[in-house]
Amino acid sequence: MVKRSLSTLLAAAAIMATAGLSCAATSASSSTASLDSTPVDTNPLLMYSLDKVPAGKNSLGQDISNAGFDIYGYIEVGYTANLSGQHHPIPGRVFDTEGGNNIQMDQLDLAVSRSINLTDSNFRKAGWGIGGKVEFLYGYDAGLIHSNGLNFYHSWANNAQVGNNGAPYPKYQFDPEQLYVSFGIPIGKESGLKVRVGKFVTLLGEETINPTTNYFYSHTYEFGYAIPFTNTGVMADYMLNSTWSFWAGVVQPWNQSTRSNINGVNVMAEVDYTPASNMSLVVNYIYGPNDQAYSTGPGGITSPVYGNNQYDRSVLDIIGTYTPPILNNNLTLVADLDWGFDAGGSQLGVVSPGVVGGTSSDANWYAGAFYQSYVINSYLTFNTREEVYYDDGNGTVGLALDPSAAGGSTVVGDLTAGLTITPMPDSNLGKHLEFRPELREDLCDHSYFNGKHYQTTLGMDAIYQF
Repeated sequence: MVKRSLSTLLAAAAIMATAGLSCAATSASSSTASLDSTPVDTNPLLMYSLDKVPAGKNSLGQDISNAGFDIYGYIEVGYTANLSGQHHPIPGRVFDTEGGNNIQMDQLDLAVSRSINLTDSNFRKAGWGIGGKVEFLYGYDAGLIHSNGLNFYHSWANNAQVGNNGAPYPKYQFDPEQLYVSFGIPIGKESGLKVRVGKFVTLLGEETINPTTNYFYSHTYEFGYAIPFTNTGVMADYMLNSTWSFWAGVVQPWNQSTRSNINGVNVMAEVDYTPASNMSLVVNYIYGPNDQAYSTGPGGITSPVYGNNQYDRSVLDIIGTYTPPILNNNLTLVADLDWGFDAGGSQLGVVSPGVVGGTSSDANWYAGAFYQSYVINSYLTFNTREEVYYDDGNGTVGLALDPSAAGGSTVVGDLTAGLTITPMPDSNLGKHLEFRPELREDLCDHSYFNGKHYQTTLGMDAIYQF
């Protein structure tokens, strides 16, 4: 039965890969369009309130907007029930691991940004522009994404991967998710260049840390294990025209910031191709040392140590989206494909207390996530997702599901269906409230789900953007 289920999952993924990549593109939900992008609606509750505060001839909100700044945020609260086993932690999950059988505040986010629009006439007339973003995150998810050097909570061993049933400790934490400045200059009639310095969410992947840009409450294995969460470094964005743009730069290894336990830097690049308004293709690549070494100290506490660049890791990420000219353009198809290679197999580990060692066998991972989103009306959107993740060498998700599984292989995936419910779409402030119930089935070729080859979860989150 498990083999049949996996065959069904693979077949469904193959069909969607053909459909999605034959007309590839990137969706409006993707974070790859701009690292300093602002909300589609720039006047939610926070800016609406600031518009009511008098400040001379204008309101405080108008003065902020006139200066080119936006202040905005969101709150997300959710719950996931594991219908197949224990409630916490839910095996293999990323953010919805559940720190207990209860409703939790996943994210409370506040951001201040100043965007650089390379096509803006005032920017091109001035000949330069300065922008950036400061974004702070508080909640359950914040404890799972700390970058090295910006973790203010005790030792590494007390955080997400160790202790407290796999949950962060304390449960709700603070994280400076993005801290960067940008400088832009126009080039020619249409093109322009932006240079960004600091910490920012990664370019890779269709799904993002920000739940408001995702189709589902739960995340794919691809998001959690195939790519980094954040990068810190210097990136340049060159926009040739409305069809082509390019990113390139040098960053710290995955999820490393002011400190790094890994010797060396990574190179990262992206190509954006938008041949039409209803389709685009995004190709990302990152390469460099990323194997993390660990040692066991007094009391059996395991912590990372400074690694070496003997083994390099590379990931190729391709995101395609297409909105076919049928069904009133209400259907969107998305495909996100990853191929990763690690010469060290992420198998550097603890040989004995105080001694770091391990094997150097290669690890490859191949992942595909496919999305279909149909807007039924202003109240309801129906979303489906199919994912297959093959971890050859168990250097990523296989190692996370079973720490003793290094060197083998794992096939895992999910089938997810859900709704995005907007109960007050015609209200200026109420339209920013969403509920996202979902039903998800996970399948694996090993019995990693509490002794089973499958697990069924029912989850829902509520999001309000302000």
